[in-house]
Amino acid sequence: VKLARYTSEFGLIQKEAAVLVEDAAVANYYESVVEAARNSSEVTPKLISNWVSGELFRLLGESGIEMTGVKIKPEHLVALIELVNAKTINQSAAKKVFGVMFETGRPPREIVEEQGLQQISDTDQLTSLVQQVIADNPGPVEQFKRGKDTVIKFLVGQVMRATRGKANPQLAEQMLREQLQK
Repeated sequence: VKLARYTSEFGLIQKEAAVLVEDAAVANYYESVVEAARNSSEVTPKLISNWVSGELFRLLGESGIEMTGVKIKPEHLVALIELVNAKTINQSAAKKVFGVMFETGRPPREIVEEQGLQQISDTDQLTSLVQQVIADNPGPVEQFKRGKDTVIKFLVGQVMRATRGKANPQLAEQMLREQLQK
């Protein structure tokens, strides 16, 4: 019954739904998170499924903790997904935060602020970094200008390295392209 409901009501594919209904504790947790996300237009049952069957299962496997011992409150998982969707944090920071949430049960925003994991999405902050990366990498810049578009990934990587992974990568790429096309 749950399998059919997860595919019809939540829009999961059969394989995703099967993983979630295999264990009653997992299904109950998943449904609690979906219920907690009821008022959030951004947090979909599919996103919740990805976090539960991905990161949560990984940490459960590594730690040997049973599903009933999970410390992450459903509303905290919803809040974490909202932080990613709002681009407050990127995916790699979200995984770090999730790990701390798993260990401590603390809310994500508290962890993000404590560890300074907010993503840099301020163009003013990134402008000088982008200009510095361009100045420091004349070879790749020249390759890009000659039409080798894939070099942009290297340059984005340099911006990410300079910000220790905190820059919004899409914004960094957009800013690099704008600067390089001047």
